[in-house]
Formats: sequence, C-alpha cells, structure tokens
Amino acid sequence: MNDKVMLYGSLKRGFYNHQVLPKNSRFICDVLSEPNYTMIDLGHYPGVIEDGTEVIKGELWSISDIEPLDELEENGRYYTRYQKTFFDKTEQKYNAWIYLLPSDFCYDKKAIISSGFWKQNEAPLNHSIFTTLPDWVNWLAQDADGAWWGYEVEPLQFHRGWYENEVGRYIKVMQSDLNNNWKNTLIKR
Repeated sequence: MNDKVMLYGSLKRGFYNHQVLPKNSRFICDVLSEPNYTMIDLGHYPGVIEDGTEVIKGELWSISDIEPLDELEENGRYYTRYQKTFFDKTEQKYNAWIYLLPSDFCYDKKAIISSGFWKQNEAPLNHSIFTTLPDWVNWLAQDADGAWWGYEVEPLQFHRGWYENEVGRYIKVMQSDLNNNWKNTLIKR
C-alpha cells in the first residue's frame, strides 16, 4: 500500500535529496496546508512547526516505502511524521504525512519564511549532495545565474560566479533559480 506524503523542502523535485524517494514514487499535485504552521529557514533546508498562521506550499507524492524518508528526516528524533490535511488548487482534500519539528523548537524569528514556500536559493545544497558526485569533487558553489558547480580544488570568486583557479577538474551539478546570495554558497566536502 502506498503512503501519501507532503514534501516542502529538499525532497521536492529538482532538489538535492529528491533521489531518496523510492524509484516508483509518483507526483500527485502541488498542495497547500491549512494556515496553522510556521516555516523556518534552517540554513540548508527548511523546517515546519505546527504553531503559527502560515500556509505551507509543497508537493504531494505517493510513495511505496516511507522508511528512507523516515531515516533521512530522523523520524522521532529530529522531525516527527504526522498525518495532516492538505488541499490542491481545486480545494480537493488530501490526508498525507508531513515531517514537523517539535512545537518547542527554538529558532530566530528572522529565520521565518513567511511565504511558506522554500526555494533552493534560500538555502544552498548541503553535504549529502557529495554522495551523488564523483569522489574528486571537494567543493560546491553556486553562480549568480543559479548554476551549481563541483570543483576538485577550492574555486576562486569572480564577478558573478566561481572559477576553477586554472587547476583541477570541475563539473556542473545542477541548475536552479538566480541567486543574489551566491557569494555565500561555497561548501567543502
């Protein structure tokens, strides 16, 4: 039997943890939550607390095995999985799992994502992406145009991006939205 799960962060299509979903997972539709939540920018990914007035925007998926998601989200230790109600654009109601932070989670009010919609350029890729890249990739960085690159040697900053310092290899990892904060995206393996 398949489970329905609402994804609002790095598990969404085009994001670095999407490959954790079982191969036979099926996208159903974009959904909205009821206005009971607060979304928080946790640096490399978002978190949601059921204590607020925001509508959370995400993707509804049908998955055959929820265990890989439970493992990634550290179900019961960091996030906890709950059944909640979501709505598509026609207001059709769906019951699905969502991973929530504990209601007493401490956060900086400046970290609230008031739109309820997390985008990749609000939080750069994290270290888990390295597991999908060649072993020689030691650095990741995003250019202003949204392109993510992997580098063998620490790259240098240029006008609107990074370059390979004329030594070492590099590879394009993925393309995402334009990022005015690209100078803060460099991470080391």
